[in-house]
Amino acid sequence: MSFWMIHGGTKHALRIMSVICSSSILLYLYKKTKAVVRYFSHTSELLRIVSVYSKPLTATDSAYVPSAHRLLYRIGDLAFYCVLQSVNLMRIACETDQSLLYSKMLLVERRYIESDQKNTSDAYIGRILTKKLFRELSPEATLLKQSIKIISDSFKLLHKLNELAATKYDTNSKTHEKMLTDFWECAMPNEQLFQRNSKQWQFLGFQGDDPATDFRGMGILGLENLIYYARTHPDSFQRVLANSHHPKAWFSMAIVGINISSFVLSMHRQRLLQKFFYKYGVSKDIYHELYCFIFDAFESRWTSQNESLTVMDFERFFKQFRAEFEVRIVSDEIHSGEVFVLDEGSSVLSYNRKIGEGVVGQGIASGSGKRAALESSPATVHAKKD
Repeated sequence: MSFWMIHGGTKHALRIMSVICSSSILLYLYKKTKAVVRYFSHTSELLRIVSVYSKPLTATDSAYVPSAHRLLYRIGDLAFYCVLQSVNLMRIACETDQSLLYSKMLLVERRYIESDQKNTSDAYIGRILTKKLFRELSPEATLLKQSIKIISDSFKLLHKLNELAATKYDTNSKTHEKMLTDFWECAMPNEQLFQRNSKQWQFLGFQGDDPATDFRGMGILGLENLIYYARTHPDSFQRVLANSHHPKAWFSMAIVGINISSFVLSMHRQRLLQKFFYKYGVSKDIYHELYCFIFDAFESRWTSQNESLTVMDFERFFKQFRAEFEVRIVSDEIHSGEVFVLDEGSSVLSYNRKIGEGVVGQGIASGSGKRAALESSPATVHAKKD
C-alpha cells in the first residue's frame, strides 16, 4: 500500500484497499503479494507505511521546518529531525488502523488496542515493533507508537460513550437531576422552570411532563449531547428550537436530539468515524461537535423542505438523512481536508464554502447567527484545505 500512497495519494490508497478488503479473492492475493514483498525487501507493510512519512533532515534543512512540525530524535551521540505534520500523523493512523485490522499476525495485539484498558501497554507495542521489523529507537517506531495511541484512544472513547449510553437516567441521582436543571437553564435562559415535572418540558420537545422517561434509549449520553449543544452553540440551538415549532412541519426537538445521539454513536460503533477522529482529534468534545453539526444540518435540511413535510414524514426523512450523511462521513472529502464545523467558537476550525473563486457561504459565527451553507444536502460542507 505504501507504493500507492507515494504515487497515488492516501485517499486513492484507502479507496483501493476498500475494494480489496471487500473481495475474499483480492484480499487473498493482496496478502500473498505482501508476503513476497516482505521476503525480498525485509520490510513489513506497517514499516513501509510509516517510512513514507518519516524524513530525516539535516541541521540546515530543519531551519525551514516550524518547530511544531518536527520532532528531535537522539540515538547515541547522533541527533536528527523528522517531519511530523498533523495531516501525516492522521494518514499514518488511518492506514495503520486498516493494516492492523486485516493482520492475522497481530490479532492479539489488535484486540488489546481495541480494549478499554486505561493505558496502551508498551509490551504489546513492543511486540508489534518486533513482529513488523521496526528498530525500536527509530523515527518510524516513534511515529507508529503515536499512531497506535490515536487508534487506541478512539476505542477508549467508544467504551466511554457506550458506558454513558448504558447509564440510565436516575431521578434519585443528584448528579443527573443537576444535569437536567443545567440543560433547562442553557436551553431556556429567560424562562424559569416552575417545578420538576412540568408541561414546560414539552416546549423543548419532550413527550411528557417528566423528561427523564425520554432518555431511556440513550441514557445519560443523550442528555450530555443536548447540554453541550445548548451551552456551546446557543445561536444554532435556539434557531433549531424556534423552527421546531413550525405550524405544519414541526418536530420534537429533544426526541430528534436523542435520535441523533443514537445515530452518531452507531456510526462510531461501526468504525465510520475513525478518519474523522484521526483528522480532528479523539476527544468527547470533538464527538459532541459532530453531534451539534449533524443536528444543525438536520434542521437546515428539514426546514428547506418544510412546505412538503409533516411530523409523519420524520421516520422516512431521517432514514434518508442518515444514509446520505454516512456516505459523506466515510468519503474521501474528509480525508483530503474537508472540515466539519458549526461555528468559529467550535473546537473544530471554521470553514468557507467556495464555488469557483467566490466565497458563497460562511460558518455560523459565534454570536452572529449566520447560517451555514447546507441547503444542497444534509451534510454538504466545503472547507479550507490544509
